[in-house]
Amino acid sequence: MAATTASTNNISKSNDTIKSGAEKPMQVRLGNITAARAVADAIRTSLGPRGLDKMIETGRKEIIISNDGATIMKHLSVLHPAAHMLVDLSMSQDSEAGDGTTSVVVFAGSLLAACEKLLNKGIHPAKIVAGFKNAAKAAVDVLEGISIPIVLSDRESLLKSATTSLGSKIVSQHSSTLAPIAVDSVLRVVDPSDEQSVNLSDIRIVKKIGGTIEDTMLVPGLVLNQNVITSANGPRRIEKAKIGLIQFQLSPPKPDMDNQIVVNDYRQMDQILKEERTYLLNIVKQIKKAGCNVLLIQKSILRDAVNTLSLHFLSKLKIMAIKEIERDEIEFLCKTLGCKPIADIESFTEDKLGYADLIEETEINDAKFVQISGIKNQGRTASIVCFGSNQLVLEETERSLHDAQCVIRCLVKKKSMVAGGGAPEIEISQKLFKMAKMQIGYESLCFSAFAEAVEVIPITLAENAGLNPISVITELRSKHADGEKYAGINVKKGMITNIIDENVLQPLLVSTSLIELATETIERDEIEFLCKTLGCKPIADIESFTEDKLGYADLIEETEINDAKFVQISGIKNQGRTASIVCFGSNQLVLEETERSLHDAQCVIRCLVKKKSMVAGGGAPEIEISQKLFKMAKMQIGYESLCFSAFAEAVEVIPITLAENAGLNPISVITELRSKHADGEKYAGINVKKGMITNIIDENVLQPLLVSTSLIELATETFNNKWNKKTFFKAKKIKTFKIYMGYYSILKRNDIPSKFKVMVIKAIIHAVSTCGGELLGMSATRYKPLQQVVDAATRTLAKCGKSAALVRLRKELSLTDQI
Repeated sequence: MAATTASTNNISKSNDTIKSGAEKPMQVRLGNITAARAVADAIRTSLGPRGLDKMIETGRKEIIISNDGATIMKHLSVLHPAAHMLVDLSMSQDSEAGDGTTSVVVFAGSLLAACEKLLNKGIHPAKIVAGFKNAAKAAVDVLEGISIPIVLSDRESLLKSATTSLGSKIVSQHSSTLAPIAVDSVLRVVDPSDEQSVNLSDIRIVKKIGGTIEDTMLVPGLVLNQNVITSANGPRRIEKAKIGLIQFQLSPPKPDMDNQIVVNDYRQMDQILKEERTYLLNIVKQIKKAGCNVLLIQKSILRDAVNTLSLHFLSKLKIMAIKEIERDEIEFLCKTLGCKPIADIESFTEDKLGYADLIEETEINDAKFVQISGIKNQGRTASIVCFGSNQLVLEETERSLHDAQCVIRCLVKKKSMVAGGGAPEIEISQKLFKMAKMQIGYESLCFSAFAEAVEVIPITLAENAGLNPISVITELRSKHADGEKYAGINVKKGMITNIIDENVLQPLLVSTSLIELATETIERDEIEFLCKTLGCKPIADIESFTEDKLGYADLIEETEINDAKFVQISGIKNQGRTASIVCFGSNQLVLEETERSLHDAQCVIRCLVKKKSMVAGGGAPEIEISQKLFKMAKMQIGYESLCFSAFAEAVEVIPITLAENAGLNPISVITELRSKHADGEKYAGINVKKGMITNIIDENVLQPLLVSTSLIELATETFNNKWNKKTFFKAKKIKTFKIYMGYYSILKRNDIPSKFKVMVIKAIIHAVSTCGGELLGMSATRYKPLQQVVDAATRTLAKCGKSAALVRLRKELSLTDQI
C-alpha cells in the first residue's frame, strides 16, 4: 500500500496575483484531511468479524497476513505528516486499550470528513475543535450510562469480552480455545493489591510449529523455548531441581584482541590442554558444590557459552544444561523462578538459586520445549504454548491472544462493559442529535456532525458483512429511538438483534479511549540539573571517584504507569531547588505540545515572581492603550501626532487577531470594544469561549504585567533599530534596499493580519515612497538618496514604473480597499 501526496499544478511564476489569506490555509487543511482519510479508507475494509485480511510485504520482504489495525498501520509507509498522525493514533489505542485499533482510525477518518463539511460552511477551525471536544465528553457520558458493571470473579463475562475481541480475527473459529487461555493468563498475573497495573510482559508466549491452534495451552509453571543440551548425554529430566541462571561462559577465556599463538613443542600443547581442563573442571565443581543441578546459560556474543569439555563435566555431575537464554528473558525468568542472575563464578552461591519440583523436556506434535513445574515461590507470571501449521498462523495467533489479553486488562482497570455490534455508537448518535437541538450556533452543527461521524462504525460493520448499510442504520436508529439501547448488528445472522443476548461485549475502556483519542487527533543538559538536585558531583575518571562526590537518597525504583517505565528517586538528602514533571500523552506530537504549554505557563508564573502585577487579557489592555494614545495624538504636533496615531492603530492588532482566530467578525468586535472602553469599561475584552465581549476580569482571564510591557518595549526597540535616524540613514544603499525588501516579504505572508499590513505601509513604505522623509523629520539632503533606493525597490517588486508601483503592491497585498 502507498500513500500519495497531492501537489498543485500549473503554478504561475510571477504575473499571477497572490492568493488571498483565507484561500491558502483552507487548501492546506483540506489537503491534510484528504491524506488522512486515504489511510482511514485503506484500513476500513478490515473492521469487524467479516473484515478483510491484509497481506503486507515489509521492507525486509517478510509477508504478514493480518486484519489487526495496529499491525497494518505499523507496516504502512506513510509519508504525509497528517496521515502519519493516524498511525500514531492506532499505536496509542493499542497501548491504552489493546483493542479497537482499526475502529479508532476509521472513526478519526470520519471525524475529519465531518470537519471538511463544517469548514466548507465557513465555521472556524477553533470552533470546530471546541465543539467536537464538548461532543466527545457527552459521548463518553452516554457510554458510561449504558455500561454494564462487572466483577473479576464473574468469569463468564470476561470470557464473553475475550470472545468478542477474537471474533474479528483470522483465528475466530478457535475462540473457544483461546478465550479461556487469555482470561486465565491475565488473571494469573493480576496483583490483588494493585489491580490497575497489569503488565502483559509477564505473560510468555512460546510458538511451536506443529499441530493445530486447538492444541494451544496455558502451562502451569514455566516454558522455555530452548532445548536441553544432550550432546554429551546430559540428563533430560530433573526432579527437585535447583536452578542457577549464569551470565558467564563455560569455555576457555579469550584475550580482548585477536592473537595467534604458535606452539612448536607437544609438551606445551599438553600443558595448555591441561590448564583448560583444570579451569573448566573447577568451575563445574563450584557449581555442583552450591547444589545446582539445572544450569540456564545466557547467550554470549563474545565466545561460546559452553564447549564440549564443559558439557562432558556437567553430564558427569548430572547437571542439566540449557543454553541460548536471551538477555531480554533474564528479568522474566528471575521473576518466575525466584532466582538471581549470576555474573561470575565467585558469586555462585546457593541463595541465588531457584527451586522447582520437576524440569523435563517435553515433546508435543513433534515440537520440543522445556517445562518447569512445581516452582516454589513462583512470581505472578504465566506461560502459553501456541501451536500452528506455519509461522504466519503462529504470529497471527500471538497477536490475537495479545488483543484478547488487552481486553481483559481493560476490564481489570475499568470494571465495566458495553455492547458491541455498533450498538453504543448508534446510542451515542441518537443522544447527540437530541443534544444538538438544544445547542445554539456552531455548537449545534458540531454536535450533529459528531453524531453523524460516529455512525461510521456500524455502517462499516454492515458494509463488510455484505448488508445494506442504509437499511441497517435506519432500522438501528428506529430501534434505539424506541428504547432498545442494546440493539446492534449480528454479523453472523445478518440481522439486528439484542447484542447482549448474543454475548457480544467489549470493555468500556476500549470505547471511551477510542472516542477521546480520535477527538484529540482533530534537549536540555541533564548533568547540571542532576548534580543540583542530588547534591552529587560529576566524576570524570575512576581516580576521582570518591565518597564526597556522591549523592544520597532514601529510595530509587523503576516505576511503571500507563505502560511507561521511568526511574523515580525520592527522599533526596540536601536536595537542590529543582522540580520534575512526568507528562503523558497519546503520541509524540501531543507530548511536545504539552511540554510547550507547560513551559509557557511556568514562564507566566516566573513573570509574576519578578513583577508582582497583572493586567486583563482578551485584548482589553491593547484597546485601552489605543484609546489613550489616540487622545494623546490630538495634543501632539507634526510627525509626533502621526506616530502616536499609527502606534495606537498598530497595537489593536492583538484584539483583531484574537477575534479573527476565534471566528468572530473583527470589525464589529473592535468597534464594540472601542465603544465600551470609551464609556470607561477598561476591563472589557474578548471572551473567546463565549464568543462575546465581557468584563474579562470576571472571567479570570489575566496575564502578568511584565508580559505586556516587555511585548511593547521589545517590539518598539526592534522597530527603532531598523528605522531611527541615527542608525538607519547612515546605512549603505544596499542595506536600505534589503531592509525594504525584508519588510515586504513579511507583508506577503498570509498569517500577518491585514490591519498590521496597512499600518506598516501607511507609516513607512507609503510615507517614504510618496512623501519622502519629510514625515519622519528628515532634511532633503538625507531623505532624497533614501527615497531613490526605496523607489527603485518598489519598482523592482511591482515590476512596473513608479506611478503604478504602489497601486500594484497594494493590489498584490489585497489591501486596495483599505488604504
